[in-house]
Amino acid sequence: MDRINLKRKVEIEKFRGILDIGRQQKKESYISILKLAEENGGKVEAKDIINKFFKDRPESLGERLIHRCYLYGLLTEDGQLTGEGKLAIEENKVFLKENGAYNFWTTKDPLIKQILLNLKGISVFRMKERSKVKDLINIPGWIKNLENERITLFNKKNEVVKIYEFRDLVQDMENDLNIKIHYIVSPLDKIEEHKLLITGDLEKGLTELPKYSYEDIWLSLLGKESDRWDKESNAYMCNLDELDNSSRLSFNITKSFKNPKILDLGTFNNLRVNNIPIIPINNEEANNWAKWILKQKIIDYLDTEDYSNLCFEIIKMKAFEKFEISLPAQEEMTKFFLKESEEGDIEFMEKYWYLKSPLELEPKIVNED
Repeated sequence: MDRINLKRKVEIEKFRGILDIGRQQKKESYISILKLAEENGGKVEAKDIINKFFKDRPESLGERLIHRCYLYGLLTEDGQLTGEGKLAIEENKVFLKENGAYNFWTTKDPLIKQILLNLKGISVFRMKERSKVKDLINIPGWIKNLENERITLFNKKNEVVKIYEFRDLVQDMENDLNIKIHYIVSPLDKIEEHKLLITGDLEKGLTELPKYSYEDIWLSLLGKESDRWDKESNAYMCNLDELDNSSRLSFNITKSFKNPKILDLGTFNNLRVNNIPIIPINNEEANNWAKWILKQKIIDYLDTEDYSNLCFEIIKMKAFEKFEISLPAQEEMTKFFLKESEEGDIEFMEKYWYLKSPLELEPKIVNED
């Protein structure tokens, strides 16, 4: 089977508000103080900073630096190294707090685990612009909950920010960001082979994918038809009269799906899945199908051995492996073709002679008394 490519437009809500955020930057002065705290067993005092970096300066300078680190969440008020401080040492970067007005774009798309997609600073004076502004509202709780979270923005820089605080009132804006989400599910049935991509005004490959297998997605896609999927054979069960000649011979079909709803992942655009393997729905259909293939493959003269080999080849086809197939003897097939040809089908007359002539030429055993 081909991969399943699910896609849709991402629903986005845009807001404008006042935020306190931290942007990750390299600041050797702060990192040096944090490393000193680490060397001292996880705590630093003002005198330690002065003795190490500022000989003959007052301890009040060290106290101010500890307080600054405290404001950035790197140290506690008494100089204890925080979890944020330990990460800053590891990454050699700190989040420097800033305050301002920002446009920010959010989504609740179930395929995108990150609510905040991007943010851009604007002039405070633009906060009063009324163009494309819907209303002043209380900030939704699902956005407010992002406070104190580290977020990698979906922009070209993959910028990492920390949200310290959203002000309670924001402006609800008209969205101007257009993106699509593509969930590409590989038939190899290895989740690491699946892909989740954002395209459009923002482009990014996402690493946090749904934990569904190819079969999970496929059965959900089939919906009410999922009972026609044979898990043992990994094939869709069909009646012969549902298929065109090409599908009957290739044992593959293409299926189209209109706005499918997949598990808890939401609704997607129309799509087609190609190269779906098929098998007969029951033993009777399997025999009808095998007989139909036999008719199609008689395109030249066949003696008894050739006919027997052809029948064996058809019976052993993978699509028929779980069925009991019985094909007509060569003489029986000649009678069938003769009957059909007498009803005016010239093609069957030709097939009749492909089987009948070799039988006429075969030596006959005569019993002598």
